[in-house]
Amino acid sequence: MPLTDIAVRQASPADNVYTLSDSRGLGLCVTPSGGKHWHFRYYWPSKQHRMTLGAYPEISLEEAREKRPEPRSHKASTLKSTASEKCW
Repeated sequence: MPLTDIAVRQASPADNVYTLSDSRGLGLCVTPSGGKHWHFRYYWPSKQHRMTLGAYPEISLEEAREKRPEPRSHKASTLKSTASEKCW
């Protein structure tokens, strides 16, 4: 189930770091000190990676969702440029 703005605002610190998942790899990491950071999880040759998109409230839920596809297209373009460099 996708996150709502209310759920993001009401996320409170706990004893351990926890993540509220949105959809398509987007999540909000909440730290014990109260920090909230958006991250994007993706797989790149069969390994899971995590890219930080920014901190909440500087980046809202809507902005984080807009930024989400960028890493996917960035990785695809990096793969193409790396493959073409190896040919020469």
